Amino acid sequence: MSQSHPSARPHPSDAEIVNALLASVACGVLILDHELRIVRINDSASAITGVSLETARGMRCFEMLRPQGRSKRCLVDDCLTLNKAHDEQTMTILGRDDIELTVRVACRLIRDAERELLGVVVTFGDLSTVHDLRLRIDHRALFHGMVSQDHMMRSIFEVLPRMAQSNSTVLIRGETGTGKDLIARAIHDLSERSAKPFVSVNTAALPDTLLEAELFGHTKGAFTDAKADRAGRIAVAEGGTLFLDEIGDISPMMQVKLLRFLQERKYEPLGSSRSRKADVRVIAATNRNLEQMMTTGQFREDFFYRLNVLTIDLPPLRDRVNDIPLLVSHFLHALDLIEGHIPLEVSTDAMQALVAYEYPGNVRELENIIERSAILSRDRVLNLHDLPEHMRSNGNAATKTSDSDKLSNGSPVKGLTPMEQAEREAIRSMLQHNHGNKLRTAEALSISRTTLWRKLKKYSLL
Repeated sequence: MSQSHPSARPHPSDAEIVNALLASVACGVLILDHELRIVRINDSASAITGVSLETARGMRCFEMLRPQGRSKRCLVDDCLTLNKAHDEQTMTILGRDDIELTVRVACRLIRDAERELLGVVVTFGDLSTVHDLRLRIDHRALFHGMVSQDHMMRSIFEVLPRMAQSNSTVLIRGETGTGKDLIARAIHDLSERSAKPFVSVNTAALPDTLLEAELFGHTKGAFTDAKADRAGRIAVAEGGTLFLDEIGDISPMMQVKLLRFLQERKYEPLGSSRSRKADVRVIAATNRNLEQMMTTGQFREDFFYRLNVLTIDLPPLRDRVNDIPLLVSHFLHALDLIEGHIPLEVSTDAMQALVAYEYPGNVRELENIIERSAILSRDRVLNLHDLPEHMRSNGNAATKTSDSDKLSNGSPVKGLTPMEQAEREAIRSMLQHNHGNKLRTAEALSISRTTLWRKLKKYSLL
């Protein structure tokens, strides 16, 4: 009696393996034949460019990856000229709906055993996708576009989801450049209103008459140039969030008009006598000391207390120096994805200067400094001479201060990487800020006392 053997499972064919690979990769893939015409693309390439496989078949590379301008040169040309695979390069193309996209493109030649050209594989990726992925990986320090490991900021991040579930008015206070707009946007994105509009108004940029029309809208004939009815920002934000930036700069007269809206969520467009109801969450922000303004009569008490239901006080960057190395790294990587060839390392003296600087413009100023310095840098390392002049002199002072910190045997600290030097400087600065109190220093740096003691010993700061 013959034994029956289980039937052998068929192996996937080469075509099935290629199809699976093309479908699984997130980047766009173009396969060109020996005449350098497209024979195959994957779904990601179609999604990025908006070109279907049927349309793409027979195209040249530059016809699908449409470079900005009228250039008909493609990376494939360089690939063939060099007769080898070409490293990734950054370029701007016109993607779906003619939207400009910054992509990284690379190519590889396909040859047979006799080295005859069979075709070319071109891969490209939308850098916004890569950037989003990198931010997700850095989830421990990232919160809705904001980067921080500081305990004050982390405590704010913790309460934002609870604030988002309320419809109460939020007042965000902090110096210029601390990220008040990012906090407002995070509250909106975390709320049940996230699918509705987020409308931002810079109240300091407009005089009262224009601000009133901008917020409440107007009817035809309300004033000389009102030739038709126009909805205001409140109507546009219906169901969503209205962000009133620089609220401390509006006049007492405008405060009165906004007070009624905050109390009743009702308003009247200019030229209309009929009140309209609005379902809008209001978030306001200011860099002014409103309590002090109340004592001088510049800010109404009733308006303040109507605004000041839920309050967020954002710390300036000088009070969260442990975030500076993290932010520097974050800004450099974000800039490299867009510009390419950006230095991703920072020298010790440059990092010390960055940590020691006061930043009157806060995080926004730091971002601008990094962008300027990185673009003008001639090396793959950001050095002290790449920083603005006022920071270079500051950096020299920081270096002297750092060098004056001695080991117990009198020798200076050596052998630290730039990031370790920056961490040492951040700990030293925070310890000095807290007058040597190690418990408060550990809390400010969001680390345990045991970790702080270990780092103090490592960096010779005991």
